[in-house]
Amino acid sequence: MSKKRYKHECVDGTLVLVAGDDRVEVRTVDDVVAAVGGETYTIEYDERQRTQPCLEIDDGTLEVDVRETATTLSHTEETVSELRAATDDATAGGYWIDISSPISAAS
Repeated sequence: MSKKRYKHECVDGTLVLVAGDDRVEVRTVDDVVAAVGGETYTIEYDERQRTQPCLEIDDGTLEVDVRETATTLSHTEETVSELRAATDDATAGGYWIDISSPISAAS
């Protein structure tokens, strides 16, 4: 059984996740970038995590291009369900996940 994946579309600067007839308008890409704190986001790995063969980093950090990542990665049904559950009336129909907490690679 395959799980549905939502691909991205940008419509007039707004990030939209699409799977078949299901379309989820998130927010503008600029809003997503601002919420993360800027054009790049840095993930820090501890000494043990740095030993993983899939990580090719020397200084223990991985810098992510937020705009590129937000507009190129597909999303799972679970992620889209979380977006829908986090609907904020103040967003005029847009969806939002609280990303104010730092991402931990250990999670």
